[in-house]
Amino acid sequence: MYGTCTCIFVKKNMKKYKGYELSTKANEWGYFEAVPDDCDGSMMFNRSYSGLKEDIDDITKEIRKIVTSHDNPPIPIREFDWSASREDYDEGDLIGYGKTEEDAIQDLLSLED
Repeated sequence: MYGTCTCIFVKKNMKKYKGYELSTKANEWGYFEAVPDDCDGSMMFNRSYSGLKEDIDDITKEIRKIVTSHDNPPIPIREFDWSASREDYDEGDLIGYGKTEEDAIQDLLSLED
């Protein structure tokens, strides 16, 4: 669920998450709220805190660029010559592998689904 951000939002009981500030307590209607850090976008609402984080993950996944690398490891198998990850890769994030750059990208996208 989305709403318009007015930037008159009282930032109390908030945590930062991927460019948003999330309420750690539900509002009087039982919704958790997320406000973009720069207030240049839509507010988001969800009945659960974890659901709100999942919504943000879905949105940011679409925005984050895929970065590829031609690794060519010294092994006889060519299935791992290319790797693909998201631009802000952090330890534990998904990595796709393949014989070609396109294979690695497709592997990453299939892992994200």
